[in-house]
Parts: sequence; C-alpha cells; structure tokens
Amino acid sequence: MNLGVFRRFRESFAAKVYAVVTIFIISVSVVFVTIIVRGQYKQLMEKSITEGTLLAKLLAYNSRLGVFSESETILADAVDAIKRQNDVVYVSIFNSDAKLLASYENHKFHKDISDNHNELDTIIEQLKRDRSPFFTKGKNIIYFWAPVLSDYVGDDYMQAGDANKSKLFGFAEICLTTKTLKAQVAGLFLRSIIMSVFFLITALWITFVVLRRMIQPVIDLTRCMREFGEIGSIKGGLPVNAQDEIGQLSIAFTKMIDDLHERESEKRKMEEHLINSQKMEAIGTLAGGIAHNFNNVLTVFASKLAVAKNHLPKTHDAYAKLIQAEETIDKAKYLSNQLFTFARGGSPIKEAASLGALIKETVPLIMAGSQLNYELDIAEDLCLVMIDKDQIRQVINNLLSNSKEAVKDNGSITVRAHNAKLTDHSSVSSNGKFIKIDFIDTGTGIGKENISKVFVPFFTTKHNGRGLGLTIAHSIVRKHGGDVIITSEPGKGTHCEVYIPADCELDAAVVTEERKPVKSCGFSTSEAAEGVQTSVYPATVQNVKKRVLLLEDNDEIRIWVGLIMRESGYRVSMARDGVEALYLYNEGKLTGQPFDVVIVDLVIEGGMGGKEAMGELLKTDPDVKAIVASGYSDDPVMAEYKRYGFKARVSKPYGMDQLLDAIEFAAGSGNGGG
Repeated sequence: MNLGVFRRFRESFAAKVYAVVTIFIISVSVVFVTIIVRGQYKQLMEKSITEGTLLAKLLAYNSRLGVFSESETILADAVDAIKRQNDVVYVSIFNSDAKLLASYENHKFHKDISDNHNELDTIIEQLKRDRSPFFTKGKNIIYFWAPVLSDYVGDDYMQAGDANKSKLFGFAEICLTTKTLKAQVAGLFLRSIIMSVFFLITALWITFVVLRRMIQPVIDLTRCMREFGEIGSIKGGLPVNAQDEIGQLSIAFTKMIDDLHERESEKRKMEEHLINSQKMEAIGTLAGGIAHNFNNVLTVFASKLAVAKNHLPKTHDAYAKLIQAEETIDKAKYLSNQLFTFARGGSPIKEAASLGALIKETVPLIMAGSQLNYELDIAEDLCLVMIDKDQIRQVINNLLSNSKEAVKDNGSITVRAHNAKLTDHSSVSSNGKFIKIDFIDTGTGIGKENISKVFVPFFTTKHNGRGLGLTIAHSIVRKHGGDVIITSEPGKGTHCEVYIPADCELDAAVVTEERKPVKSCGFSTSEAAEGVQTSVYPATVQNVKKRVLLLEDNDEIRIWVGLIMRESGYRVSMARDGVEALYLYNEGKLTGQPFDVVIVDLVIEGGMGGKEAMGELLKTDPDVKAIVASGYSDDPVMAEYKRYGFKARVSKPYGMDQLLDAIEFAAGSGNGGG
C-alpha cells in the first residue's frame, strides 16, 4: 500500500507541486516565526536597556544634591522614585570615593542577584574616565551605571553638559531583572507558533482545494504571458475561460495589458506636457520681465503726459492729442496684461459677478460687424461666480475668435451657459458646482492628430495665427480653478466646454456689474463707488494738508509721479527702498508730521521690497494707510491686497487721476482717515 501511494505521488504533477508548496509554506512559517521572535526580543531588550539607562540618568540627576551633601533624606527620595518602577532588583548610590550612601534591595528578586561588586573598582574607574552611562549584563539581570555630575544642560536631565568640565560627585547604580522580558518573549513565541500552525493548516487546505483545478490553466496562462512579453500581444486571445480564480486571473491579466497600453500613452502625454511646460516657463519668464519693464516705461510716459496736460489749458490744440495719447497707454496696458497672463497665468483679481450678464455683454461686441449667425442660450438661474471679469472677457474673446475663423462665411456659432456639476474630472479641484459655457461652431473642425496640441504655445494651423489664443484662455480658466475641454471632428465643427467654479450661496446684491467703474482704477470698484470722486487735480486746500510717502526704486517714476503729486497739492517724500521708507515714516511720527498715505512699490531691486516694508510698517503703525502699486499685475499681493494690510491698489501703468483717487480713498478709509 505504501508503495502504491509513493508511485501515485511520483506520477502526479499536482502531488509534487503540493509537496513543494507544503515544504515551502512550512519553511516560510519557521523563518517567519524565528524572525518575528528574534526581532521582538531584540526590540524588547533594546527598550529595556533604553529605559534602564534613562532610569540611571534620572537617578544620577536627582541624586546630585544628596550625594554632594551626603544627605540620607534627599537620597531616600531619589531612591523612592526609582524603586517604584517594575523589575527593579536593587538601587545603589555611591560618592566619588565609592562609599555607599544609599541603597534599596527588592527581596522578591533577591535570588536573581549575582554579585558584581568584586568588579566595583573597575566599574568606577570606567565611570571616572568616560563620565557616561553604561550597562553590563548578568544571567537574569542588567546593571546600569551613571555618573553623578555637577552640570546638566538646562532642566533636561537627559542631556549632560561638558563632562570634562563638570565635577564628578559620585555614581548611581540600578539593577533590573530580565525575567519579565523573557516571559514576554516566551509568550510571544508560543502565540507565534499557534498562529503559524493555524495559518499553515489553512494554507495547505486551500492549496489542496485549488491546486487540482489550477495546474493546466496556469500553464496556459503562463504561455500567454510569455508570448505577450516576447511580442507584446497574444495570438488568438487568452484560452482560459473558467469562472473560478483562474478565470478572474485571466480577466485581471487582460486588464493589465490594457492598463499597460494606457499608461504608455499617458507617459507619452506627460512627456509632451513636461516639454511644453518647460517651454512655457522659459518664454513666460522672458514675457513677464518684458511686461514689468514695459509697465514702468508706460508709467513714466503717463506721468509726463499728466504733467504736460496740467500745464496746458483744455482749449489748447495739443490737449486733445494728449488725451488720445493716454488712451493709447490704456491699450498698451491691455497688451502688457496679456503678456502677464501668458507668462504666469495672471493671478486673477476676483470679484462677485454674474457670468450670464458678462456673456450677454461681451459676445455681441465680439460678433459685431460679422455676418455669421450666432445664438445665445443663457440659463436664467445661473449661480454667481468669483472671477476676474477682464480675464474672462479675454477667454470669451479668444474662443469666439477661433470659432469665427473656423466658421468663416458659412455655418453658425452657439454660446450656451448653465449650472453644471463636474465630479469626475481629475484636473480640477472644487466642490463640483460649476458654470459650464459651451462654444459650439459648425466650422472646419480640428484633426485628431492636432486636438492634443491646441493648448501648446505657438501651435497653430492658421496661416497668420500666433498660437497663443487657446493657450492664454486655458491658463486663465485654470487659474480660476476650472478647466477647458475641446472636442472636435474635421468637417463637423468644434465643441469647447469651459468650466468656471460657481458659488451658488453668493448674494446677488454684492454683484457690482451694473455699477459704472471708475475709469482705469487700480482698486476694486465696489469700494470706490461710494467713497471716491474724480481726482482733485490740480491742488485743493484739502490736499495741501496731506503728506504722502512714495516708495519707488525707478528714478524716473519717482521723480515724475512725485512732481505730479506736489503740483496736486500734496506734500511728498520719496524713498528708494523699504529701509529708507521705514526711516522716513518713523521720523514723520516722531516729529509730529505723520504721513497720511504711503504708496508702496512691490518689487525693489537690490533692497527691501514693498511686501516686507509693509509688514514692518504694520508693526510700527497698525493704522498705516498704504496703497500697493506694481507693474506685476498678477502678483498675489495685488489680487489680495487687503490681506496684506493695504487700503487700495493701483496697477502700473496708472493714470494720474487713478493714483490721486486712490490716495484720497486710502486717506479717507479706516479710523482717522483724512
């Protein structure tokens, strides 16, 4: 009978596999238990040594005064604090001459003590030499020694000072038993054995049940996997059609193949995106620097025009031409803002707005003069949004311009807007409430090979195109927390979906769209509408009473803007950097001539910048009334100026009436506003 069993075993591949698996599981179980027990024993031993060392240090620290004075009462308190700890066999405290000053012995563990005091001289010599704690091991106990020093760092007994400079008062000894530790290890070993046996039996049973139906399908599946690894595909598909675990494995393998292909595609897209991002960063840095310097030049130009206007009567022939020149500056400022948007996406200066009203206002202006048919479908229940209206107008303009060029003389354009939810789109982070704007045209469409490149800078299929319209639109929308999705088919038109995060809890009363904004003002119209009138230029008696501090590193801007403010009746002081501005501001307070308003330029080359200077001003005077001015219109400080303590903001290049309006508004805001 035994020979028959052995023969069947030799002839059965499943039995061989089962035997191998059994041996493997047993081996793994043994190794696992061994590793766990040894690891736990090592951890417990290290923990015991660490705790014992800490107790010895604590005893040495608490015994300093008692050892120094050889006071039994003080030493008894130190010993009492230690003997209450578990596993303490005995405690001893010696002076520097190895005289025993105090001790405690736990008679419960007395039989565990093996006398090591024959080596006391050697131990004391080591403590005197090294002046650091150490331990020695006995059969069932561990001895911990620590020097009693005169100097410790602060109140931390764990950290001694310079041991070589400290005076050695004596020594502390603690003896701990390891029986509890060994009992824990023994219990752990027993539990590990029981758990291992349980899992071993379970694993062998599961292996026996599954193995009988597993062998052949696994061989087939292995062949398919090898084939896929060699040629990247499977001829004829997977032959495994079972509904059991192997069938599930087959399904998982098929999904894995699909995932590998998808990840390879995503990898290529990510590489393309990285290259495009690097291009955008390089070009954006250049564009941002150019825009900043351009804004400074425009500011100087605007200042000189303002001075020229101030010295001419309005009836003079040149006066109207100067007005036209100022209008040209406004157009140049729009170009500069486009450069900033392209460079960094342009941090939006948001305000509550009705997107529907903005679309109804903007689309007809863009479509004016066109013979194309267009349709507006704006839902009446649109939620409000927090947006930078100028930037969103630019998005609408860019997308509609693309549609107009694609449609040309035939077809139509439809613009729709309605509330929507976008919960499964990974590229945006929001509460899922959006305003969805659809731009649908029946134009030429975009080929499949180009649809993934539409947001790439300078990519265009137009003969005279610049390749920046969709790039800038996409950048603006993403800065608002939304996304732009484009689908298209050649000959059937293009569908562009724009998602803008909505805030359905905003009160319509806060929307300022119907208010006429202060012309080209650099601060929010909602604040300016009630408190700011047109600038008083030239001077009034009221202006003469106001002192203004101008922080500006550009010499021309500082000179010309300062000249205009003086001609407007303000008393002006000027600073080249934040340090000089702080000095002048504090000097004004000390001399009884405080500044009513401070104008702060954000970017100061080679000195303290405006943001840092404002922080210091607020420390000096929490009621400081400051205006932030910058050519970097996308700077976060410009977008959230109130958060940084400013009363108003003006973006370079600013008109002088804008600046003077801002000064009057800032001076009149808050307590004590002039």
